Amino acid sequence: MSQAMLNEQIDVVDEQYKDIVDATESFFVRWEAGTAKIISCNQPFADRWSSTVEKIIGKSMYDIRGEEAGDSLRAFLAEIKPGESKTTVFTTRVADGSIRSVRAFTSAISRDGVTTIEYHTNGYDCTEEQLFRSARDSLFTIISDEHLCYQQKLEHLLAVGLEYYHLDTAIVSMIVGDTFEAKCVRSKNSNAISVGTQMQLDDTFCGQFIDSESKLAIDDVSNSQLKNLRCYKISEIESYIGASIHTANGPYGAVSFTSSEARRKPYSTEDLNFLQLIGNWIGLLIGNQEQVEFISHQSEYYQSLFQTVPAMMFLSDADGLIISASNRLCEKIEVDPDLLPGKNCHSAFDIDDKLGLIAALRDGDAQRLPLTFTLPNASYLEVEVNCSIKSVGTLQGVRMVVLTDVSERNRASRSVEEQNRLLETANENLNQFAFIASHDLQEPLRKIQQFSSFLEDDLEGSLSEDASYHLKVIVDASNRMSTLIHDLLRFSGASQEEPQHEPVSLNKLLEEVISELDITIEESEAVITLEPLPDVQGDKGMLRQLFVNLISNGIKYRSKSRPLKITVKGLGADYQEGVIVSDNGIGFEMQFARKIFEPFNRLHRNKDYKGNGIGLAICSTVCDKHGWRLSAKSEPDVGSNFLISFTQ
Repeated sequence: MSQAMLNEQIDVVDEQYKDIVDATESFFVRWEAGTAKIISCNQPFADRWSSTVEKIIGKSMYDIRGEEAGDSLRAFLAEIKPGESKTTVFTTRVADGSIRSVRAFTSAISRDGVTTIEYHTNGYDCTEEQLFRSARDSLFTIISDEHLCYQQKLEHLLAVGLEYYHLDTAIVSMIVGDTFEAKCVRSKNSNAISVGTQMQLDDTFCGQFIDSESKLAIDDVSNSQLKNLRCYKISEIESYIGASIHTANGPYGAVSFTSSEARRKPYSTEDLNFLQLIGNWIGLLIGNQEQVEFISHQSEYYQSLFQTVPAMMFLSDADGLIISASNRLCEKIEVDPDLLPGKNCHSAFDIDDKLGLIAALRDGDAQRLPLTFTLPNASYLEVEVNCSIKSVGTLQGVRMVVLTDVSERNRASRSVEEQNRLLETANENLNQFAFIASHDLQEPLRKIQQFSSFLEDDLEGSLSEDASYHLKVIVDASNRMSTLIHDLLRFSGASQEEPQHEPVSLNKLLEEVISELDITIEESEAVITLEPLPDVQGDKGMLRQLFVNLISNGIKYRSKSRPLKITVKGLGADYQEGVIVSDNGIGFEMQFARKIFEPFNRLHRNKDYKGNGIGLAICSTVCDKHGWRLSAKSEPDVGSNFLISFTQ
């Protein structure tokens, strides 16, 4: 490619770059570090000084900015080291006399990293952004000023809006049905409507948007579709911006800013956002005032009825602003009744769960929410909170909060819990003692049995009849004692051991139990019938002991007048409701149905039926450990049914 063609392409690229730079709304400028002379810039930069690019180039940056602004620029540049950049907001008075703000990004260009040879700055006009922030801060300052009354705050808010929009009249109106009424007016125009003026809604600009709960912004009414409406002909308003106002109690009216002259520029997005912001602040202010007026204008009958009701209760809005409180509540929490209305309950009450109360009031629905008040004397008041939404007079969405004193109940409950804990500890200690004592008794008992047996062998044939009888009593008693200790150890172990839950097939388990008891079954000539049984989650060892004891119990208490039959079967769909063990033995009276599951309780004499009354107690303990329930039904000389229910 020839040099001429290359130069031609470079010229084309330069021209395209220049078009792009000039077309953007952002400005760009370069100037020498030493002389401050402008090397290049785009048209948006020249427009800021009501000039052209050709006239700007070659001038000093400090000269075009003026003496004061020039000093500010020098101080700013002194903070930028060679090769670095910095962003700031400059406020300057431009050629037309207006104050403009720009957000600028400035770079110090250096070849060696030591000396700055020129500066590059690009940025954009942020005047609207700065005005919005300043006006927003003013609104917040007004609302939070405790020294201003309601009316003063309202008027100050309107004044900020007028200054922001550069209009002459601001009106807050209340709209009821088809009627418009001016509630607050701030105006530079002597012909503006006054406070209290009422009009038909259709004769106002508010009537054009209030039904849609939206906004209306027109900078030049005479050149819009509204120019033929009656509201324009009556008011001769040329510029209008307004929005609806809502309070916590619902729609209230509208706020509007107007002028009899057309605005010089259309309303921007920032203008609409500010309108929404000021409308929200006014709605909040009016909503709070409505609640205060509601309190002060209630009838003496209502006030006395609510305040003297023998219950702890208060009324608030969704944000927790207290409207009224009963005397009973104030007495309980030791607060002056006149000090609560107008305060926020989250700060007025010293409670343990402020987030819970905030959520309850926001939702307007709470049932038995536990809260604890800390009282001035450092004592505590425990309550349960119930909250619901009510309509009280003209106020909608009022939160009615009723508090129930549960301090005594909770103290009693904690006392019962402590007693249960102590009882569990005592039972655990008792079981441990029984296990240790039973274990330690076995060794001396074995010696008694052993040496009694030695005496029988050594003195066989040489003892008198009385001596033989006495020795036999010792042997029999020691054998019974051994059985008792063995049973006690089994019961203590069942009470202390925690079940290991695993899948257990009861069908297979019962087959193993029958095999284990085959000699006893054969000697008793019992007929054991196993019907389908479920699979369960449980401790296989404990369950084996459970069914061994139940079947052994049926064999032990069999009738002498008929063959013994024992049936084990599952209950319910898929046999998951439980298991029943039935026998046709001697049975018992139902008045003893609970007693049989208590340890060491027996319904029959030892000489008739051997045992210590431990077996069924172990069965009951095993079921309890698994979260099941063991019960019995029986009829004398007919038989017994032992039901294991898998649900309590």
